[in-house]
Amino acid sequence: MKKIYDELMAPYEDSMPVNDVEGISSVCNLKKYALATNTFNLINLGFVPDCSITYVPQAFFPGSVAVAITDDSPYKELFNQKYVWNFWCT
Repeated sequence: MKKIYDELMAPYEDSMPVNDVEGISSVCNLKKYALATNTFNLINLGFVPDCSITYVPQAFFPGSVAVAITDDSPYKELFNQKYVWNFWCT
């Protein structure tokens, strides 16, 4: 992985996209360009790319997200409801 990063990514760090829409635009406009992104973000934005994009099945990076909130946060109940919903519906 380090060799791949050093050869294919490090030289272009300063020109990497700052958001998903910019990344998809690069996929459409540049040859030999790949992007790993969360399609959920693009769907929520209602984004429609200017080109045909090939989805690579089974090519993903599993991950987790953590959110720290205080015990008295007004958002605590919202996160608890979402967790319960995900637990029972998946």
